[in-house]
Amino acid sequence: MSRIASMGRMGGAAACAVLVATLAGCASRTPVVVYDSAGEPIMRKRYAKRVAVDHFYRFRSTAYWSALDSDFSRRLSLDQEKLLADLGRPDLVRRPFRSCDNERVDEWVYLQTQRLAQLVGGQLVYEGPLTDYERVLIQYGYPDRARETMRTGGSRCLLWSYWEDSGAKGREFCLSKDAKVHEWEWR
Repeated sequence: MSRIASMGRMGGAAACAVLVATLAGCASRTPVVVYDSAGEPIMRKRYAKRVAVDHFYRFRSTAYWSALDSDFSRRLSLDQEKLLADLGRPDLVRRPFRSCDNERVDEWVYLQTQRLAQLVGGQLVYEGPLTDYERVLIQYGYPDRARETMRTGGSRCLLWSYWEDSGAKGREFCLSKDAKVHEWEWR
């Protein structure tokens, strides 16, 4: 057998190994919904991979828009239809975002009942209370700068900065476990 033929076989074997590794990687992705031992879905809230306005991934600071502008007559999933039947039309809809797991997340907000619903691929993955995390995004939009720090005890703290007048004045929020821990304003 010639040397070129054996290299060709090695190339085919390498290509096959790459294909198997790729397929295995796709199969090992985090599932959209995880179930407990009783077969009930475990709701897990999704967070945006990027929150700050950086003019590369996120151009607008507006996070939510009125659901009056949204078309709910298009083809909906069973979970979306169930949400509309149970809770009605949402008051606000968040611009779809990529989660930390790279899922495309749609988010509906119900202001009257202070509820939040998140859907991935039309499947309900989280339904829970509206928190300070969303309230800040609703009122102020996406922050100009977002940082994450670890607090004593191991909980993470999100620091969101909103600037006015080219940074001469602004507001900053510290959020931990979706609750507003601290808010300060500078001038």
